[in-house]
Amino acid sequence: GYGLVISFENEALVSPIKSDLLSKNLSEVNQGDIDALQFDFIGLKYRRFALGYAMNFTQQINIGVTLNYLTGKGNHFQHFLVDGNEFSTDKKIDSYVANGWTDPEHKFSKITFDIGANMAIGQHFRIGAILKNYGNPTIKVGETEIQLSQRIIAGIAFRPAADLSLYMDMDIKKTDILHNGEDSQPISLGIEKGFFKNKLSIRAGFQSDLATEYFVGKKANSLFGFGFGFNMKNFLVDCAMGLDASGKVSNIALSGFFIVQ
Repeated sequence: GYGLVISFENEALVSPIKSDLLSKNLSEVNQGDIDALQFDFIGLKYRRFALGYAMNFTQQINIGVTLNYLTGKGNHFQHFLVDGNEFSTDKKIDSYVANGWTDPEHKFSKITFDIGANMAIGQHFRIGAILKNYGNPTIKVGETEIQLSQRIIAGIAFRPAADLSLYMDMDIKKTDILHNGEDSQPISLGIEKGFFKNKLSIRAGFQSDLATEYFVGKKANSLFGFGFGFNMKNFLVDCAMGLDASGKVSNIALSGFFIVQ
């Protein structure tokens, strides 16, 4: 059948611009080195329209394709660390992130393509893989081109009962997902429980990065997720929230799904 997804997304990345400051001895550091330190801001505020189609290839194998249309605005700018208007001790990290997508200036639109397949193994297991962002498409924000890295994600699901599922998925290889020149390799674990004949579902999960030194803990690039969804015939609504390793809210998502049989 066919499915249509419409989502509203805000994304931002704040990262330090590389400097030779850390390669110097402390006695060699001067005020000019500190004044030159900068942070790079990339922010996107857009809507995603996704049209998907899935079919039974065999009795055990399903395949599907998704066409995504992204349209919105973005920002790309830098600020010096010593700029007191942008950086201060009383600001929280979420205010810096929100600064990335606040009042975006540059319009963009892009079409991307995903393809996936999954196969049932016995009564309780299912394995699958998805190719996202086929061909490494790019979004142009002003003079900056942001590449949406092509990813191959594999996963396995265990469903011991009709209302209980456990999931694990991971990227097969390292890619620059965050557009900051550094590779990452996410891995996720999750559990979902259904209620009222699966009209309502509640889930929790954990995500970390296999490309980093630490898998768990405050130094790890990890995320704890919680969410719920409910469906009314062919219409589904899903809400999700992510917490970072320190327990702070890092993202919130609200999505609506309409399934056409």
